[in-house]
Amino acid sequence: GMEAYVDGINNIVEAQKKVGLSYIADGSIDDACPPLQAVLYVMAEGSYQGKTIDDPAIREMFTLEYLLASDWYQQRLKIKQQRDASLWQMNRDYIDQKMDETNESNTTLWADLQGRVENAEQMLEWVNSDSYLERLHGTIGADWIHKGA
Repeated sequence: GMEAYVDGINNIVEAQKKVGLSYIADGSIDDACPPLQAVLYVMAEGSYQGKTIDDPAIREMFTLEYLLASDWYQQRLKIKQQRDASLWQMNRDYIDQKMDETNESNTTLWADLQGRVENAEQMLEWVNSDSYLERLHGTIGADWIHKGA
C-alpha cells in the first residue's frame, strides 16, 4: 500500500542523492553543462545556489537561449576553433614537408603543392578569425574533456 509507495519514493530520492554527490566528489560536475550542474546539485543537496528545481531561474537554465549564452558553451566554441586551427596548421606543416622533399623541376607537383599552401594559409586565417567563431554558434563546439581529440 501507501507505505511501500513512500518507501519506493524514498529509495529513489536516496539513489539520486548518491549520484549527485558522486559527481560533486569526483569533480566531474565541473564538466557538465549549467542546467545539468543545477540538477546534480539539487539531487545531491536539494538546491542549487539557494534555489530549488521549481525556481524560475533554474527552469530558465533549460532554455536554448540560456545554454547558448553560457560561458560553458562559449568555451566549447573556442576549443573547436583552436582545434580547427591546429588541424590546419598541421596540414600546412605537412605540405611544407612535402615541398622540402619535392624537386622544383617537378613543376606539376610543385604547382599543386603551392596551391595547397595558399589554401592552407587562407583556411588558417579564416579559422582564427572572429567571423569563424561566430559561424560556429549553434554547433556543438568541442569538448575539453577529450583534450587529445
